[in-house]
Amino acid sequence: AGGALPSVRTRNTGCGPSDSDALSVGTLTSGVCSTYNGTSWTNTGSMGTARYRGGSSGNTSSAITYGGSTYPGVNNVAVTEDFDGSTWSSNPATMGTARYAFGYSGSTTGALASTGYTGSMTGVTEEYNRSSTAFTPATWAALPNLGTARYGIGMGYVDNANTLGGMCVGSAPYRSGLTENYDGSSW
Repeated sequence: AGGALPSVRTRNTGCGPSDSDALSVGTLTSGVCSTYNGTSWTNTGSMGTARYRGGSSGNTSSAITYGGSTYPGVNNVAVTEDFDGSTWSSNPATMGTARYAFGYSGSTTGALASTGYTGSMTGVTEEYNRSSTAFTPATWAALPNLGTARYGIGMGYVDNANTLGGMCVGSAPYRSGLTENYDGSSW
């Protein structure tokens, strides 16, 4: 067990490559962000758009957060924001489908967001890419939809040598063990 978060949270998102380099991002009512160093959590800058149940990828010094829903009510957003270790800033990349409770995984240069809730369950899959050149902005691009629409899933993502692969497990509200694999071109 590590240190407790500085504040109680629900419906937040998180990311990080290890137990000493992790983030907790957003809550039902705030855009609070906290970093974890393996021992304790520290609050840092809040997101520009407070939201819950979006996606996050990266680590404590460089991360992105995307999608989610604002409170009160369910107001899905498609915005992406960048984190530099202390502050959040607007990112020009906008998701094609605003949604929350989707599966997500990846890094600050390549991420995958699949399924979610738009008012109904969806199988939409999108890939985030950020070029290493300043001339090519970050973008979200549509990929083939999952075979079974759902939300609240667990997800893994691999992007080795430009070969995209992923796995999606589970479903809500039915809590099935349904698994689909992505081979870079289809689910």
